[in-house]
Amino acid sequence: MTIADFTSQFEEKILSLEKGQLRPDFILNNSENWDSMAIIETMAFIDHSLGIQISIDHLLTSQTFGDILHLLGEKLN
Repeated sequence: MTIADFTSQFEEKILSLEKGQLRPDFILNNSENWDSMAIIETMAFIDHSLGIQISIDHLLTSQTFGDILHLLGEKLN
């Protein structure tokens, strides 16, 4: 999965944002949709899409979308 594909799907499925709003500097807590359920959905989405299991602690400490991208590292092309 490419970074663009991941971003597009995360933007739509997890945060319910309009296309093109999500950038690496996007502050997750500024979204009304970034809540405990979104964190669980993010964990499931990453596991299903990329086969990576990320701990809830890592997501709770992620301030920006870029922090999540950093966690995924080389799994995204």
